[in-house]
Amino acid sequence: SGMAPPTDLSDVILAGVEPEWRRTASARQANLTVARAAMVLMGAIFAIWAVVLIVHASGLVPLGAEGKVLDPTADPERANLLMEGAAVRFGMACGLFFSAWRPAAVTGLLPVSATMFAFLFGFGMRDIALGTVTIEQVYFLIATALATISLAWAWAAEKGYLVRAWWQSLNAQPQ
Repeated sequence: SGMAPPTDLSDVILAGVEPEWRRTASARQANLTVARAAMVLMGAIFAIWAVVLIVHASGLVPLGAEGKVLDPTADPERANLLMEGAAVRFGMACGLFFSAWRPAAVTGLLPVSATMFAFLFGFGMRDIALGTVTIEQVYFLIATALATISLAWAWAAEKGYLVRAWWQSLNAQPQ
């Protein structure tokens, strides 16, 4: 009779699953590629920014090799802050480049970037309320937010989460 099941169901199952698997793998790879490109872009921005800060700090150190004052208008405290800011930006750039190269490393940098963003966001809102915010603060907040978003995107793509599927799961109209 025609009602008996086939003896080997694996070909039937694989024929139904393989196209869906390929589509999901392709979407995952596309998401990971875009996230990696965003991390490289943000890494380049942070690296260039670090170099600019180092250049700005170069004329602020007051002492020469013999301990003589080179510039009486120098500001060593500002030079120190600029160098620390350059170190943070360069560290972020290196972390983003490494995470783009090895997406599994995203899990180490994502909490650092997210914490930096949250901390900066709080102080940025305080400075906006007090009217003392500077454009550099806004730029750093935006750059840190974009880096955090690109890291989160890479993490989700690397783990196999698809933003489109997640967004559709929030929809009230099931497929």
